[in-house]
Amino acid sequence: MDQAPIGWTERTVRIETLQGSIGGHLLISQLRRTLDELNMVARAFLTVHSSVLDGTGWSFPDGELSVNKNNILFLAELSESAGGQKEKFVDFTPAQVRLRVGTFDIEGFVHVPPHADPLQRLNQDAHLFIAVTSGSAVGPDTQFETPFLAVRRSHILAVQPKDREAPELATVSESSETNG
Repeated sequence: MDQAPIGWTERTVRIETLQGSIGGHLLISQLRRTLDELNMVARAFLTVHSSVLDGTGWSFPDGELSVNKNNILFLAELSESAGGQKEKFVDFTPAQVRLRVGTFDIEGFVHVPPHADPLQRLNQDAHLFIAVTSGSAVGPDTQFETPFLAVRRSHILAVQPKDREAPELATVSESSETNG
């Protein structure tokens, strides 16, 4: 794509799917965030321009490609304007989490209202994708960092808050001393 039309912006992305990764560009209105586009349920497909397929086993040539959102594990925005337009409706606090998504370990921050639990935020099913900022992803033959990831909730296998300390558990000898 030579240049985005007026009122639109081109965002460089990496999309991890169930079958491999796709690199390319999204063309999104300057008034929208990438996360908004992913969470728009009226559109089942996301169009990637100048796409390059990696490890998919597909025989599609590089170029424009529409991807079914149901197969997206996560999308990493690699361009400078990561996340799109930043509007602040409520003051949110970043909460560090570790996610298992498919064969990837993702670490980063979900943003929650003050004193809220990041697990409660992940349990809200109003949106298909959740934003993770300052993220890193490690998977088979892949490791990268990005300022913004959009992770599909239905592909999150497990989540662990990183800022909580694990509770201390009594050992067998300690519990027998207090009981005996």
